[in-house]
Amino acid sequence: MFTTLKTIDRNDIAVTSRRDKGFSVGMISAGELYGGVEEFIASLCRHLKENTAIRPVVVLLEKGELYERLRNAGVVIHFVPLRHKYDILQASKIAAILREENVSIIHSHGYKGTLLGALAARRLGIPLIKTEHGASEPLHGWDGVKLALNYRIDRVTTSLFVESLVYITRDLLIQKGLTGRQKTLVIHNGIPPVDDLTRDDTLFEPGKFNVGIVGRLTPVKGHDILFKAVRRARTWRDIRVHVIGSGHLLESLEKSVTELNLNGQVKFLGFKRDVGHYMAGLDCLAMPSLNEGLPYTLLEAMHQGLPIVASAVGGMKEVLVPNETALLFKPGDVAALSDQLDRLCGDRQLRLRLGGAARQVARESFSIEKMANEYMLSYRDLIPLERSGLQ
Repeated sequence: MFTTLKTIDRNDIAVTSRRDKGFSVGMISAGELYGGVEEFIASLCRHLKENTAIRPVVVLLEKGELYERLRNAGVVIHFVPLRHKYDILQASKIAAILREENVSIIHSHGYKGTLLGALAARRLGIPLIKTEHGASEPLHGWDGVKLALNYRIDRVTTSLFVESLVYITRDLLIQKGLTGRQKTLVIHNGIPPVDDLTRDDTLFEPGKFNVGIVGRLTPVKGHDILFKAVRRARTWRDIRVHVIGSGHLLESLEKSVTELNLNGQVKFLGFKRDVGHYMAGLDCLAMPSLNEGLPYTLLEAMHQGLPIVASAVGGMKEVLVPNETALLFKPGDVAALSDQLDRLCGDRQLRLRLGGAARQVARESFSIEKMANEYMLSYRDLIPLERSGLQ
């Protein structure tokens, strides 16, 4: 049975923000990679710490890039390593940490964070809110079996223990569906203001059309689709592709580049901490993904006014308007992507128009302030009055 999708009134947000006397929220996540989930946690925690009375306390199960970024930002962070994948006994340790930190609500991310967060929330008698960041990537064989098990554990835990369920796009809500008992809402991702960045022309070959693709080197991101589309394009000799990200497909993608006779035109740059500065030198961002939530790379490109060509899937289809804020194509359609690259390469006015329109939409609808305010209101809805500081 579906619950009614909750909407957020902006006037309620403003009133809540003014009256807020502060409380602590505990964030729980694995933290082993650095992608959209980790960027969400880092940016939201920094904003809450620096601009609101809400105090974020983060529990991570692994030390990685997210741990370092939170530590450098001065966010309270605790590391609780798991002895094995489903080490639910660590929930008691997490609960003790969050009790000591006087946390009033737990915000979980991912199946590990939700499982341990649910057990800790039960021990503490406090509410649990969860954000659904994306759909599961298709896997086969033993990996597929493990993924199915993880998904089942996550669904059961969510159904039994999560009190408020947040989806980052309406498309994701439709894909995953509602569980029947939670408050359910959609809160789009948002990012901090992006300053105008100076293009470093030393990084790029003069007179060429520089296309960027940012993300993990996995099948769902569609790198091979982009490479094939470049080779098919009429303007292929003028196109340079900058691949930012790391992953297990590096060797096979390098082989594909050689087979397509694109050596010297495709650069594999690995993981970059400051993607924004590199993106400032691009002429176009390509996002040929087969499935997506609402990527932070997309939002950063929009804030920068960078022209975007993207597959019409997930959150990208939801927030981008064809031929107004981006050029879209059917996922997996090499010919369509090739044609769109030719259009952008040969029409500077089109690039300026698309980029300008995307920047305006991003600043109006996808700011960190808007996102954080909506989460603050969702926290407030769940916390009992006596714990919230509002008397």
